Amino acid sequence: MIGRIAASLWLLALPSWAGATVLGDCSAAPQEALPDLPPPVTDWAALACTPDGHLLAPPPGGSWKFVTTLQAFVLPADFGQSTPQQAPAYFQDIQVQDIPLDHALARHAAAVLNDGLAPMDAPWQSARVVSLTNTLAQGVRLFVFEREAMRWGILCDWSGQQCSAGHRFMVLDVRDAVPAS
Repeated sequence: MIGRIAASLWLLALPSWAGATVLGDCSAAPQEALPDLPPPVTDWAALACTPDGHLLAPPPGGSWKFVTTLQAFVLPADFGQSTPQQAPAYFQDIQVQDIPLDHALARHAAAVLNDGLAPMDAPWQSARVVSLTNTLAQGVRLFVFEREAMRWGILCDWSGQQCSAGHRFMVLDVRDAVPAS
């Protein structure tokens, strides 16, 4: 499942509506679709509505970059599982839980997240697991780790036991970024 997600992580230029947590026109979303995201997810993500359904995307002024390639991405609600004739997918439920850093799933996700990268001077200070389900009865989990102003995440299967090193991302605040000259 994780491998198929890579094929459908779309680069997307989303409009920037200051303070918005929902981007685009959501009038076509079914009644069971999430209307918005809960805090603290709104600190680093926005819900985007497209003709193909929901996307979990960086908020205005934010950027998500893959750790190793620095390519931008968004997470479609179909998690890369759709077929051409399938109906649009929408996020139906999102659960956010703080998870102890010494919990087996947090340790596993952090190990995959950190694998092959330069060692950090200080360890992660906190971890959250974000459980996402969609209108197609599919689910994934994102583990989000924080330390001071740094926030990184990794995409895992529903069990949390298979995390994808190819889906490690940095959550960046680019509001004050100055273009290189």
